[in-house]
Amino acid sequence: MITSTYLEHDKEKYLRLLQRNFKTIAEHDLQLEILDKGEILNIPKGGTIMNYGHYIRTIPLVLDGVIKVSRENKDGQELFLHYLKAGNTCSITLTCCRIDKKSILKSVAETDVILIAVPVDTMETWTSKYPSWKNFT
Repeated sequence: MITSTYLEHDKEKYLRLLQRNFKTIAEHDLQLEILDKGEILNIPKGGTIMNYGHYIRTIPLVLDGVIKVSRENKDGQELFLHYLKAGNTCSITLTCCRIDKKSILKSVAETDVILIAVPVDTMETWTSKYPSWKNFT
């Protein structure tokens, strides 16, 4: 079961993880906005994060753990693409969310995972407001 836990006293812990793993997201105000607008998710090993055919509403910023990303081939068989680790997000997710396209990917936690699910609707504002976010995405 995916749980969302974010207590105010944990804010410094998640801020340190964000700063350590996403060094290119440089502006302190942006880091704080990511924590304020995003949702901290704890996904147990084996938990499905995204499934085929779902609309992408958030961008995952992996703080800890490993996520396996795959897609289906034309015969419906799973085809491994890559792993996302701490400090990563999914470039295909960034593309699909911009054009409001259903996901062609499935992502599953290979280990216990902590991530920040950043709402897609923040992307445009942050792209124009923060140079490091523009470069990141």
